[in-house]
Amino acid sequence: MASPVTKTFTPADISAYEHSWGDLWQPVGTRKLDQPTALGNKIGGFAPNEIISVDGWVHGTPINAHNQPPFDSDIWLRLSDRIGWVAWTATRGVPTPPDPTNLADGGTPAPAPAACAVPQP
Repeated sequence: MASPVTKTFTPADISAYEHSWGDLWQPVGTRKLDQPTALGNKIGGFAPNEIISVDGWVHGTPINAHNQPPFDSDIWLRLSDRIGWVAWTATRGVPTPPDPTNLADGGTPAPAPAACAVPQP
């Protein structure tokens, strides 16, 4: 498992919370984009099961609309350093092992507390 990201930013209105990036199916990990949309520019990424901090989320265009609920969500997570976004559908609430059978249920969904919703940038 990758080491946790050490940078965290905690705005006054909400504490940062952590997510684990998916490792069930290929490709593993997730892209870091400059906007909360699949059309955003890739500015980095995260390894499978890397733990990073996020401090809020917005609704946008679903990146995996063909997935089964809840992994068809339109939620985008804002990174705590406020330099980038990741799709909620690429996250899990706990680390996940790879699934070579492609039959797993998707894992434990990551949290997206209503109190952490932020205005669309």
